[in-house]
Amino acid sequence: MSLRKVGRFGELLAGAYLKGKGYKILERNWYCQGGEIDIVALKNGRMVFVEVKYVRNNRHIDPWDLFTRKKQRSLLRSISKYLKEAKNMSRDWDCYFKAVCCSSP
Repeated sequence: MSLRKVGRFGELLAGAYLKGKGYKILERNWYCQGGEIDIVALKNGRMVFVEVKYVRNNRHIDPWDLFTRKKQRSLLRSISKYLKEAKNMSRDWDCYFKAVCCSSP
């Protein structure tokens, strides 16, 4: 399976997990120049930006260990662009970031 397909599978798992926890998924794989946001969701009136990491072979890894400084900068730029461009931004949103790590057996 290609890395892209593996990543998409992880994002589907993360989306299902988040929905089960009461999150409303607004966007998946939101792209802009220079970056991507894996999932944009809402929960309890707060906008959530989710970075998904998928790990093969059921390795127990903290997703933050996979979240490099370069990726952090890219994601922050993408979030800023999303907030400027979002159609549903008729109000100021309380926002936060979440990392989700999925693994295969």
